[in-house]
Amino acid sequence: MSEVTKDYRLTKVSVTVKTCRHCHIEKPAAEFFLARKRRDGIGPYCKECSIELCLRWKRTHRKNGNDAIKKYRKRRPEVFTKCRLLYRERHPARLKATQILNDAVQAGLIAKPNSCSSCGQVFPGSYIHGHHTDYGKPLQVTWLCCACHVALHQETARVRKENK
Repeated sequence: MSEVTKDYRLTKVSVTVKTCRHCHIEKPAAEFFLARKRRDGIGPYCKECSIELCLRWKRTHRKNGNDAIKKYRKRRPEVFTKCRLLYRERHPARLKATQILNDAVQAGLIAKPNSCSSCGQVFPGSYIHGHHTDYGKPLQVTWLCCACHVALHQETARVRKENK
């Protein structure tokens, strides 16, 4: 490694405003992810575009990713067993509520709808999830599509983070 490269990595330019390479909008530096290897210490894309590009890449490369996960699981089954056991230890109420709900749906005690109660779109049954607001009441759920369920959890996490 040459001296120039070492100096280049150590020198950080103080930037307050930067233009995103994707949307070409000038934004404050706080709206960009940090990138230690870059000269200014800030990534080339704003956070919004960065997330959009990441999700787009994941959607187009999902098959490859799933295959890689399957291969990793075959090579390292002990890692996944350990993670599954840790999850069970940390969330016993969540697992119990989910099991009770699944048993009730399979027994025909609760009818699983084919539409999301949030957006109203119609989906096959496997795409509708039961969201528990209280794990102490396992049969009281809000039926949501996968996208609305993920959005609800992201919003909940964001609110928790803001309240800390």
